[in-house]
Amino acid sequence: MFASAHGYLALLNLSSDDVSEAVELVRDCWGKASDPYADIGRMLADPNWRPHLVAAVAVIVSGYHADVVNRLWLRLDSGSWVTPQIGAALFLIDPDFAARARVRLEAGCPIDVTQLLSLTPPERHSAAGPAGTVHRSAKAAATLLRLLQMTSPLPDWVQNIATSEAMQALLAQDIDRSDTIAERWLQRIKEITGDNRH
Repeated sequence: MFASAHGYLALLNLSSDDVSEAVELVRDCWGKASDPYADIGRMLADPNWRPHLVAAVAVIVSGYHADVVNRLWLRLDSGSWVTPQIGAALFLIDPDFAARARVRLEAGCPIDVTQLLSLTPPERHSAAGPAGTVHRSAKAAATLLRLLQMTSPLPDWVQNIATSEAMQALLAQDIDRSDTIAERWLQRIKEITGDNRH
């Protein structure tokens, strides 16, 4: 997946001609690894978004594993550039997605930038993109809200949070249209993998 940009980049928007092959390669790697969950954990420990993207797909094809799911949430909380893709993966595999998303949304999706601040500015830009902390919080909020709005029946609290003045102000800071990315990526990964969850 990391031998060239082509491998992992196919997973970013899931729109290239060889995206099915890229997802199958992730599945194949997972099947051949002696401890795939440890490998996924190592990818999620890296501050760079590229391993996060591969890890998100690996979690989808491998299924629920409590430690990996916790690590995926921690990565979302750290402001990864691929937060919409991570959110979509969590939406598919975490049975506690709604409750865990609610805690974050009610708190305003705070971002832990400790790891990012340990990088030099050029390293930080490459690993996580140019956004600041508020933009990263907005990205997480937009992602989580949109995914929750795709559930049926829609819990009352989702609309209450979404329409609050504080949340509307935060969502206005999402410069990436993360809600649209999360929805499209979720629909596409389900088509590719044949996943019928949610």
